[in-house]
Amino acid sequence: MSLQETLAGCDMEMDARDVEAFCIGALTADDPMPLHKAFKELFLDDTQSPVKFHKPDARAAIEKEVTKIWKDLEKNLEKRRSALLNVKSADLVDELVQVGKLGDFFLMGLTLAGMSVDDQDDEVGDLLDEMEDHLLLIDEWVADGESRDDKDVWMEEGKKYRRELDELWTELQEALTSA
Repeated sequence: MSLQETLAGCDMEMDARDVEAFCIGALTADDPMPLHKAFKELFLDDTQSPVKFHKPDARAAIEKEVTKIWKDLEKNLEKRRSALLNVKSADLVDELVQVGKLGDFFLMGLTLAGMSVDDQDDEVGDLLDEMEDHLLLIDEWVADGESRDDKDVWMEEGKKYRRELDELWTELQEALTSA
């Protein structure tokens, strides 16, 4: 069974790619998050609204699939991280929404692992800060789409934001590799 199939057994609002992005962020931190803590975060165990499971064995099935992904990420982190934002869609809005979600979950995993973007005063920190700002720009761009009169200009802005995010992501991968 795949992770996506097992996620149907709960009310988690993440899909398999989102979970992977979170795990990549959690493992990228200076002090990577342990797997047991990742489960607590993913399932919102310490919150007032933890994930609800539809069947008694649903959590175990999800944990099994996430563990497989986690172990693979531990072996292939750089390769999988560099490919994280490789999303292609015929629809630019859909593509940027997907990329934005993946970027957000990557940053969430990083932050929950204890790596604060604000505390980093090096190239990695600057790039993470820039990425955070860029993801906000993309969110605003998507939201603006409904109200924009000049759709051509709006689409060009979206293409520009996508190019800039790709460049930023490449720089971040290089900085993380050399850190």
